[in-house]
Amino acid sequence: MPSEDMASGRVVRRCEVYPVPPQGEVWEFSWSDPTGRIISNSDVLSIVVTGEQPSVTYTCRAINLRTSDQLVGEFTVHARNVPASITYSTLIEPISGSLEYGRPYEARCLVQPSPPQPVSFIWYYKDHIVAEGERLYISKFDHSTAGEYICVPRTAYGYGRAYGNATLGLRLKPSTEAHTELRAPPGSFLITNVGDRRELHCEIPLSDRNAIQWYLNGTLVDANSLANSTGHLQRIDYSRVSIMAIDGVEVFHEGIWECRTPTERKIVNIYVVSYYEIEVNPPLYVLSEGENMEIHCSAQGAREVPNSELEWFFRPVGSSVMQPLDYGPGGFVRIDDPRAKYTSVITKSHVVAFDEGEYICREPGGKTAISTLQIRRSLPPTLHITPGVIKVRPGQDVNLLCYSMQADRRTRGPRPRLRAYDPRLTLRTVESPDNAVSGSVTRIDVSFNGTVIECYSDMPNVEPVRAIIQVEDVCPPGYRRCRNGECLEAGRFCDGNRDCADGSDEDPSLCYVCDPIVMKCEVYRGQQPRKQTYMVHWQCDGEDDCGNGFDEANCQDPAISFCVKQTYTCPSSGLQIPRAFMCDSDADCERNEDEEQCREPQILDAPRGQYAHRRGDTVTLTCEVAGRPNPRVIWRFNWGCLPDDGRRMVVRNFVENCGTPNEKTVSTLTISNFMPGDDGIYNCEGLNGLKRAMSRDYTVILTD
Repeated sequence: MPSEDMASGRVVRRCEVYPVPPQGEVWEFSWSDPTGRIISNSDVLSIVVTGEQPSVTYTCRAINLRTSDQLVGEFTVHARNVPASITYSTLIEPISGSLEYGRPYEARCLVQPSPPQPVSFIWYYKDHIVAEGERLYISKFDHSTAGEYICVPRTAYGYGRAYGNATLGLRLKPSTEAHTELRAPPGSFLITNVGDRRELHCEIPLSDRNAIQWYLNGTLVDANSLANSTGHLQRIDYSRVSIMAIDGVEVFHEGIWECRTPTERKIVNIYVVSYYEIEVNPPLYVLSEGENMEIHCSAQGAREVPNSELEWFFRPVGSSVMQPLDYGPGGFVRIDDPRAKYTSVITKSHVVAFDEGEYICREPGGKTAISTLQIRRSLPPTLHITPGVIKVRPGQDVNLLCYSMQADRRTRGPRPRLRAYDPRLTLRTVESPDNAVSGSVTRIDVSFNGTVIECYSDMPNVEPVRAIIQVEDVCPPGYRRCRNGECLEAGRFCDGNRDCADGSDEDPSLCYVCDPIVMKCEVYRGQQPRKQTYMVHWQCDGEDDCGNGFDEANCQDPAISFCVKQTYTCPSSGLQIPRAFMCDSDADCERNEDEEQCREPQILDAPRGQYAHRRGDTVTLTCEVAGRPNPRVIWRFNWGCLPDDGRRMVVRNFVENCGTPNEKTVSTLTISNFMPGDDGIYNCEGLNGLKRAMSRDYTVILTD
């Protein structure tokens, strides 16, 4: 069985035994998810894939009922790396209120919008891992911890898409005060740029004013010392203060400055920031594949930096390694124009996905600036077919719709095409509005059960999608279908006796198959039921079918409690009889009123051809049923139960014209937040003691 690769939509696969087994040999199929949970008790797997998700492998098991031989196959759904409509950004946000020298600092890394898969983070500093997790904690910010911290996010599962890096630049911020006071050990701090003018002030006792000496890193500072090799130092002494004026800070002025007297020693720790202010534009680039990019960089500091002295590097997405940028034909071009001698420009025509990452400009002192390039992937349109599973009875018509959506999920793509896997099937196709194509089959027969209809495109790299037709006859009320097709009373399923010819009535997986007509008798008031099941239209009919009163309790349906009641009153005598006694061919009233005007259930209105709805819509289907006794009305989805526990799909019944010849039940099915998997065939069904009536198909399709 092939794998499938799609970002969203319905996936339908059929499990088959190969080579084809001899006719009459019966195989039993089931599908399970990675946890081992059974999700299908037939040969057909139908699942809905939405958004990003990890690759999921489903297992099909086929068991030969005669020999007990078992075959196993697997089918994998691979999620695409990126939904086309989503561009993820990696951001760094501070946790600490401010960055202060000598104090702790904390920040966190995050990916926005929040991806559906867990994300792990690794922090790098000077090409070494310094933290794992979204938070970075620096116990003390100083000249040894200043610099660039790179956050590299990855999917926690180790597969899926790669996210862009983010860089946190923690820089020593030069002091803005005009002068700095020396203090007793450990002293004060001064952060300064190369070339800045600074004054160091040392307050001295009056008695020591003629004995003060200045030191840098333990070496005496005077007119002939190395610290004054450029002649930028000037010492000015007053009666209470000695000032060391630096007319242009140099790199070798970094260190511990002291002023000493016979009675005191004061210190200032000077850190010299030797790098230049550097800037790149734009700092963030978001381009589609095939577009052109251009980034320019300039640096200024104590002196102008010519563009020829700037260096360019590239750090790919998901990497912490900075590599020199390659130039050449078809690649990057560097322009250092002498007319703009302080600006370096790099360009590239027709960027591709591999160009995504960080572009780093570095000045001679080592300071860098970063421009981040994000690539919007150009994904092909996605195909959609609705309904994905089409359950019909023999002789009914089949209708479906196929369309494509562009990556933005708002615009229809090119019109796709339809084809049937079975060449015998006459599939009529018609072009529909909004570049869709509709397909129909007239009066299908059981020989086409399991036929796959494929929606495909002539465009490259567009994954086809498929629908499967299931043709099944309907068993009478109170009966369920064995796997071999025969009908058996519902109460004989899972009773310990093999009644179906293939024994499928005792398969545990079928014990819990939902039947909207057959209800389970349960314990009531501490008493066990005498029977296992009862029919839905026997509920609250005045006759105890379960044997413990369970089916006659909690009669809250307005169609019963308001009008129909649990009993019927004979007009001539006033005798009350159970409603179940009406129209049972046995007169219970003296004048036979309970057997008069009996009518089989009749569907009064016909659904329109199709109900087309978008995701998130509220869908309302209405059905009117008449008959005597007044029928019970239930709803089916693809001939089974509604695929919801009542939170999104709600059925409401009420009676009109109560007590008149025109009495009828109006039933509405409301589907909230319509989504993939809700599209398909719905039917309403009316039942009373005489017969059943099934509506025509309400075909509900999903249009986006």
